[in-house]
Amino acid sequence: VGEAAECTETTGAVVPPPPKPEGQRATYAPVPAPPTKPEGQMEFDECQEMGFVCESAGQKCMEPNVHVKGDWMCVCTAPHVGAAVGEAAECTETTGAVVPPPPKPEGQRA
Repeated sequence: VGEAAECTETTGAVVPPPPKPEGQRATYAPVPAPPTKPEGQMEFDECQEMGFVCESAGQKCMEPNVHVKGDWMCVCTAPHVGAAVGEAAECTETTGAVVPPPPKPEGQRA
C-alpha cells in the first residue's frame, strides 16, 4: 500500500518500479466514483403523474427514460398489442381487430 506495483513483462521478467527520490513518499489521488446520473440532470417518472391515462384505458404506463420529459407511453396488455406516447394507445387484438381506447371523460385532458 502506498508504493508502486511491480509489473511483469509478457516474457515473464519482473520489472521493478523506478526508485523514488530520497525522502519522497508516493502519493496517490483517489479516483472518484462515476456519477449515477449526469450532473444536474433531473429524473422524471412521469407514470406517477400521468399513469392514470393508461390505467383508465386498461393499459400499462411505461417510462422509457427517466431523464427525458414527455416520453411516457401507454402500452396495451395481452392479448392486445400497441403503444402510444403521451396518450392511451389504440390496441389491436392478436386476431387483428382494432380496439380503440375508451372515450375521455368530458373536460379531461390526456
